[in-house]
Amino acid sequence: MKIVAIIFWVVFIAACLSLVPEPLGLWVNILGVLLLLMHLIEFLVFKNKIIAKGDEPPKAFLMTMLFGVFYFHF
Repeated sequence: MKIVAIIFWVVFIAACLSLVPEPLGLWVNILGVLLLLMHLIEFLVFKNKIIAKGDEPPKAFLMTMLFGVFYFHF
């Protein structure tokens, strides 16, 4: 599932650079921003559990922003 997340973020970056045709690029941008907000909220809510996993806080934050729940549950 992490591979799917990486592919999505690559497409999101491409859409931000206007390399994805509209209207798909618009939808990818909207979904990406919503996903970033959800992952930020997820990190704030589960911060102690995520950091207890043993990683440094900056790495834990980055991984949570990239993979969300797949980072600290799997």
